Amino acid sequence: MISADQILRLVNCHLGKLLRVAEAAMPKEQFQAFRRLALDEFGRNGFGKGLARVIGDQRNGMGWQIPHGKEDDHD
Repeated sequence: MISADQILRLVNCHLGKLLRVAEAAMPKEQFQAFRRLALDEFGRNGFGKGLARVIGDQRNGMGWQIPHGKEDDHD
C-alpha cells in the first residue's frame, strides 16, 4: 500500500519545481509571499493533514487524530 510519506515526497518534488519557476518569474517580494502560501497549503498543516485524514479513514473507518504534541508542527 502506498503511504502518506510516499505521496508527500512526490508532491514535494513537484512543488519544488513549481517554486523554482515562480522564483524566476516573480519579483522577490511577490515570490516570498507565494512561497509561504504554497508551502502552507501543501505542507503538513495543509495537504498533508488532509491526506492523513483520508488515509486514516481508509485504514480503520475512523477519522484521523493528531497525536498529542503534534498540533503545532510547522514545515
